[in-house]
Amino acid sequence: QNICGICVQGDGRNDGWISALALLLSSTLIYNSTETINQWSIEKLHYFIELTELIKGKSSNGKYDPSQYDNVLAGFVWTVMDLTLKLEINGTPVTADEYLEYVLRLKPGKQSKRYGWMWP
Repeated sequence: QNICGICVQGDGRNDGWISALALLLSSTLIYNSTETINQWSIEKLHYFIELTELIKGKSSNGKYDPSQYDNVLAGFVWTVMDLTLKLEINGTPVTADEYLEYVLRLKPGKQSKRYGWMWP
């Protein structure tokens, strides 16, 4: 248990509540990983993607306003530790940005129209 007594180790439901609170209360979320950023690693962030669809921002007139996401949701930083990549696509050297865009772009095959990427 943690100090508050609300978290039981290994309890997925409590982990979900803590993740939701972290998303809403933080100005920036930092996600550390030790693997390449690919479709599978993005799928592991599924919970946060689902959660952002449930959060709605309202403008001062009380109507739903998608531009209010910036005021409600935390920024997201993905750090990849202890990993070395050869930044090449089909043998051609590329920048880190080009490599990331290549890895994350929609691939042929069974695609998720809802999220815009191919499930692993």
